[in-house]
Amino acid sequence: MSRLSNAFELFFKSGYNGMPNLNDSSLTLQEVLDGAGAAITSFWLHPNQHIEYLFYSAGCASLYGYSSTELKTDSTLWRSRVHLDDWNQVLVPAFAELIEQSTAKVEYRFQRQDGSWIWVAETATARWDDDKKCWIVITVATEISDRKQVEVERGQAIALLQEQAQRLQLCLELNRIG
Repeated sequence: MSRLSNAFELFFKSGYNGMPNLNDSSLTLQEVLDGAGAAITSFWLHPNQHIEYLFYSAGCASLYGYSSTELKTDSTLWRSRVHLDDWNQVLVPAFAELIEQSTAKVEYRFQRQDGSWIWVAETATARWDDDKKCWIVITVATEISDRKQVEVERGQAIALLQEQAQRLQLCLELNRIG
């Protein structure tokens, strides 16, 4: 997220003086969003759960492995690449949370176009639009595969230490008895 902060800082330093005037700025909002180092998406979420995608930043291609055109053209593409367990156990409940609380944070697995699986952390915000009769949703997603790998390795190390501690305890008990 520091790249996102840096992009916004550069945007503000490049001509922001109270109210953004993108015509006068050397850095456009599109350039800020595309250079953020994150996948930024906006869409309409209708009450029947139909989604209409409005915007994908350039970061979507590097994160998901699909261009913004591919993602916009096939409205089922993103959903079809989310791990089924994560769709049912993480994302479906997150949509309900998003509607109730206007924000949701999730972590899920996504299969990229090259077949590899990555972990994604995504934060979504939503607001109801009375004119469109739907929620307007904005998401920011980043890859967290390295963090998830460290968590797995940490869990394995803890399990190994616990097993060794149990063996040591057993040895000490047998030594006292014998």
